[in-house]
This record gives sequence, C-alpha cells and structure tokens, in this order.
Amino acid sequence: MKNLKPEMGAEKITINLGAVEIGKIDILIDNAWYTDRSDFIRNAIREKLRNHDADIERFAQAEQFADATARRGVLIGVMSLNKKDVLKMRNDGRKQIVVVVGLLQFTGLTAEDSELMLDVFETIKVYGSFIVDSEIKAVLESSGILKTRKRRGDS
Repeated sequence: MKNLKPEMGAEKITINLGAVEIGKIDILIDNAWYTDRSDFIRNAIREKLRNHDADIERFAQAEQFADATARRGVLIGVMSLNKKDVLKMRNDGRKQIVVVVGLLQFTGLTAEDSELMLDVFETIKVYGSFIVDSEIKAVLESSGILKTRKRRGDS
C-alpha cells in the first residue's frame, strides 16, 4: 500500500453563496487574510471539520470493529492499491472489507481483473473519491460490493 499526497484526492465542488457572504469573503481577500475565494473556503471547511474530528474518529472505530470475521481496514486519508497489493490480499484467503474516508485508488488493474476484485473484496465503502477502471467499478457496483455516497449527477 502506498500513501499519496492529499492533493491527489482533490475534487472540485460547486457551492452557491449569497452576495453578502461573497462580499465579506472578498473584503478578507482584499485585506490579505486569504489569497482567493478557494483559499477562504478550504480554510473554512478544514476548521469546521476539525470541530468534528472526534465524531469522525468514533465512526472509524465503530467501522473497524463491526465485523471481526472479515479483514477490515479503515483509513482516513489517501490509499492507493495496485494489482500486486490485491493479489497479496487474495493470498491471505479472507474477504476484505475496506472503508476509506478520503481517496481510494486502484492502479494497474484492467477490466480483465474484475473477477480478482470480486474474489478479494466483500465490501468497499468510500466516503470521498474512488478511482478505478470504469468497467471494474461497474462490476463492483452491480455486485453490491462497492458502496459510495451518491452525489447529484451520479447515475
């Protein structure tokens, strides 16, 4: 398993703010508190999330110990797995349950590896971004193995 830089998991989102909020943000930018609107919004979100660190940690602990019969891993951050990692998991002989809060990325896997993924994983739960070959993703979704938060615009 290889950890990636958090920037790799960056995802663009769109928000709507009122004119007053935008004006207040612009005043802070003009007075050098922030470099731009994105900088302000990122900082505001990080601050708000820090207020919920204990809640997120409790969630991760509950997920970690929910099912002792399967191999379960919970990661808050960025996880990148390649084909060699997945083969190693298969050789372990137990179905894997992976929960990621952040980014989960599978590299070096193609549509031909769909059966391997079905053999190895019982559940893949992602709160954030999931990157994998589109055909593998479709197979994991249709089998019920992949559980991600549906966003507006997702099919």
